[in-house]
Amino acid sequence: MKPFRHVLAIAILIAATVSANAQTTVEFDLRLPNYDVIYLSDLVDIRNVRIAESIPDMSIEIRTVPAGQILSIYLRFRAAIQLREDPRPEDLVRAFTLPFELNSSRRLSSRDLTSEGGVDIRTRTEYKVPESSPLRQKLEDYIQRFPTAPVGQYFFEIEAFNALNDTKIGEVRKIVTVRNASETEVVVTLISPEQGANVPTPFPTFSWSSQKPDVILNVYEMLPIHRSPEEAVTGIPYLRRAITGASTFTYPADAERRLEMGKTYLWFVETKVLTTRGDLTRRSEVRLFRVRAEGGENALARLLSSLPGDVAAQLNALIQNGWLPTTVTLDGQSINQGELTSLFQRLSRDNTEVRFRVE
Repeated sequence: MKPFRHVLAIAILIAATVSANAQTTVEFDLRLPNYDVIYLSDLVDIRNVRIAESIPDMSIEIRTVPAGQILSIYLRFRAAIQLREDPRPEDLVRAFTLPFELNSSRRLSSRDLTSEGGVDIRTRTEYKVPESSPLRQKLEDYIQRFPTAPVGQYFFEIEAFNALNDTKIGEVRKIVTVRNASETEVVVTLISPEQGANVPTPFPTFSWSSQKPDVILNVYEMLPIHRSPEEAVTGIPYLRRAITGASTFTYPADAERRLEMGKTYLWFVETKVLTTRGDLTRRSEVRLFRVRAEGGENALARLLSSLPGDVAAQLNALIQNGWLPTTVTLDGQSINQGELTSLFQRLSRDNTEVRFRVE
């Protein structure tokens, strides 16, 4: 009876193992950042038609459920692309791994899913987009002209199968949406205060438009020693505030450095652009404003800046560097803004040629 008992015990052990494997599943944690801009060669090897061996910041965690199980599994995966002008996704590559052992959990890289494979993982290609395919020709032509990926959606799918019975035991999908073909397309636009504006309060409200929800608002003082706004914004900021999900911000009353009446300040907004080659900073234009009550001087500056020809550009450059017109004289006599406006209107009606010089 002993041999029978040994056979029975082995049968029970095998049955228990098969039963455990049949009930065990796996779960994935696919980490792939939502890049704003992708360098195509970092994501897909178009010439060899496979995913790149080392996709930046990508990792795949796979683990058994329940934890602590040992399984023989294999993976099937798919990479597809849908360019902005295409009606549907098209497969770039489909492949599968040979069976390998999953001991409770393990971390995979993109290299494990290539033909090179990892230490104990070997991959076989099941399908790759043909050389004659319009998609492949389009992408090969694109990467010869541009280093970054075209706008569109990039799809990654991984499925896990029990190697004993080919049952699917887990899957994960990731879609990366590329909205910008280059970092220069990420634009931050300032709205208010306008360039050269007089702000009647030391607690102005700033507003802007940004494609990215996360921005940093910067405010600097423009001092007489500064030769340009670019020089001024290399100093210590009055305010540098990270803002998420909003496009307006009022200068806080509890700020460490308060704005003061009669002084001139600069402001701009910057945002981060996430690429596969690292983060880049995109900055708006730099605008100047003054904290002072609205008066004739500001209206006069706007009037002078609207003059034709080179005059407006020259005056705008002077105003940006902190100059503010306060007095206008005609034949040695001071005139106010109303008189100056009337003079311009009369000269315009008479089609009189006027020459300007900025000194």
